[in-house]
Amino acid sequence: MPDKLNMTSKDIIQENIEYIAKRFPNALKEVKGENGKLVSMIDFDVLKQELSNIVIDDKQERYQMTWPDKRKSIVVSNGSINKTLRPLKEKSVDFENTKNLYIEGDNLDVLKLLRETYLNQVKTIYIDPPYNAGADILYKNNYEMSEEEFKKANYDMDEDGCLMTLNSDSNGRFHTDWLNMMYSRVKVARDLLSEDGCIVIAIDHNELVNIVKVCDEIFGEHNRIGIITVVHKPEGRNQEKYFASSNEFALFYAKDKTQFDFEPAILDEELLKEYDLSDSKGKYKLISAIAKNHGRDGYDKNLRVNNPKNYYPIYVSPDCSDISLTEKEGYLVAYPVTETQERTWKYIVSTFEQKLKEGEFVAKIEKGKPKIYEKYRVDKGQLIKTHWIDKKYNAMVYGTKLLDSIMGVKTFDFPKSLYLMIDILKLTTKKDSLVLDFFSGSA
Repeated sequence: MPDKLNMTSKDIIQENIEYIAKRFPNALKEVKGENGKLVSMIDFDVLKQELSNIVIDDKQERYQMTWPDKRKSIVVSNGSINKTLRPLKEKSVDFENTKNLYIEGDNLDVLKLLRETYLNQVKTIYIDPPYNAGADILYKNNYEMSEEEFKKANYDMDEDGCLMTLNSDSNGRFHTDWLNMMYSRVKVARDLLSEDGCIVIAIDHNELVNIVKVCDEIFGEHNRIGIITVVHKPEGRNQEKYFASSNEFALFYAKDKTQFDFEPAILDEELLKEYDLSDSKGKYKLISAIAKNHGRDGYDKNLRVNNPKNYYPIYVSPDCSDISLTEKEGYLVAYPVTETQERTWKYIVSTFEQKLKEGEFVAKIEKGKPKIYEKYRVDKGQLIKTHWIDKKYNAMVYGTKLLDSIMGVKTFDFPKSLYLMIDILKLTTKKDSLVLDFFSGSA
């Protein structure tokens, strides 16, 4: 008789206990569980003593963020579930060949199931969760409650039997309910990210401060890449009383900042037009080979006197067809000199020579003197600014109207701009990267 399949997801709590016990065996204790059987637990008083010269008293003040049910939220995120994914081939398009997977269900349960197969494999997670603006539907964590409490709660069920509630700003647990929903899901989602992966979270001002604190805790403040301001409605929301909101935010967090980097990309279409030259390697523009001044407080780092090893002659043939570091008869000589200053080249001699062999420099005669230019290529990307104001990020034009025209019916109320999605993926993914969106708003 074949063995029965184990339909229970991995017990993360037990894994964590075993991991800690390997390093601190003295912190492992046995206690009686609810069924009377002995179970392994961590003695946190012992663990605190192992991790500190001074035991931290529970009443001692410390810098932290907390809210009602936070501990329960952590327990829920670590808990296992008895569920599985069921394919619906009859509702799918090209099921056997598609590279896209759309899953219906409580996203916390689904994340736990995906953790089994996609642990440390997802390059980019993008989510557009409820902004908690006062009329959002939230999924409820399944905490234990009495039947009377359940009847009093403003709950409803979706088609899959998942608990939902309207999170009105009159709710006394307004921020608590939202934080409990977000914390557990982001915590589980982190396990899915590859070591060089990142998560991008769309949010507006209502819960910006709270979600930053949540992500600082889950990912570590040192893994916060940045907070981008996206102008998605330039004219502003005319129904608001004080400021007419015209922007929202995109939070970027790396799983491990030391292993993450942006992919080289040009997001500014106008800037892309500057790359008007090309060779066998691709498009490029010409920039001066003289080093820029990156000094502060009046210190000119690119002056000859401050960086003499980067001051040397470069020889150019009269027709500019040949550039050499060796003096040749009839060749013109170029130095990194501006109108008033002796400055320096961007590279030391050995680096310049290597890049010269690779065909990365061009010479021109300007005002009777040779000038050296470097080929700056598209694949080097651009320095990404923290304010995204391009009209292509307009959510009404390139989100709502675009999606409605594709679908032929009225669809979502606040879809993201297609080009916002494209640019985020340009920065964070490679060609064959796995991408996850577990709130479906942009999927």
